[in-house]
Amino acid sequence: MLFSKILSQTTNIAYDWDEIESFYKYCIPEKEDTEWIFRGQNCDKPPTPVLERTIDSLKLPKEDAFIYEYALLDRFKRNIDIIDPSIPRNLNPLESLALMRHYGAPTRLLDFTYSFYIALFFAIENFEGEAPVVWAIDALWLQKKARNYLGVEEEHFMPGKYPEDFKKYFIDKDKDKDSSDSERFVYQVTSDRINQRLSIQQGTFLCPSDIRLPFEENFEAIIESEGEQSIHSHIKLLIISPKARKSVLKKLDAMNISRASLFPGLEGFARSIHTVLLSDTAIKVYLKKWNAVYSREKDNSSPKSDIFR
Repeated sequence: MLFSKILSQTTNIAYDWDEIESFYKYCIPEKEDTEWIFRGQNCDKPPTPVLERTIDSLKLPKEDAFIYEYALLDRFKRNIDIIDPSIPRNLNPLESLALMRHYGAPTRLLDFTYSFYIALFFAIENFEGEAPVVWAIDALWLQKKARNYLGVEEEHFMPGKYPEDFKKYFIDKDKDKDSSDSERFVYQVTSDRINQRLSIQQGTFLCPSDIRLPFEENFEAIIESEGEQSIHSHIKLLIISPKARKSVLKKLDAMNISRASLFPGLEGFARSIHTVLLSDTAIKVYLKKWNAVYSREKDNSSPKSDIFR
């Protein structure tokens, strides 16, 4: 499988911030005919949409994947007005899937971002497995391969912008059609109406067409004729040493890339405050504050601190 092969062959391993920067600057240079998108993963496994992982973990029959997606979409759209009346009721399928994904629901959409550093944050914040990784894919190359595969001549073909195109290529499927004969491809999509989290995270998605099949098979279908050298020119992978985690998180926090900034609200803030533990200076300051508070409490005439109430 393509992504598994790239994982096993990669030599891009970063042990500190300078080596991470070198990968970004020299391995994926800016060119007029390229547009890189990035995915940070907290494990060294092939990229896989959450819906696919959920179907596998629950041991559900994969041939019914379109039915599962319909059930999830229907449940989401019927309840969203009760949970948050401010969200528009007339969301199209891609807008609904994008909103579902950014609040943790399983969908076919595979999260990517235009920001290398945001992808780096998601890779390294809470990694599992041997090491965190960042995938980089040339989106313009992938779009061109998909258009050629589909026979679409329109250069600015954007199924994410036009709901009728998204339905035609991703939703309106013959459910009884043998998956071995189905049209398999992956296309980059971003909904025309984006939500707050998607905007802040500079998010976009890769969307597979036949969700009864693994994401990798959909991806591989459109690049079967591509040579190995070309593939490695348009798909890059960076493995980050777990030992660099603390120093990298400190760098990203200084760039205002944290849970608090990427997930506005109390939940994001609460999940971000652990970053104070990364700074030895901050801990020394809090040690002085700790001592000062408890020194005052020794004096019975002083009011008790309410820090732990």
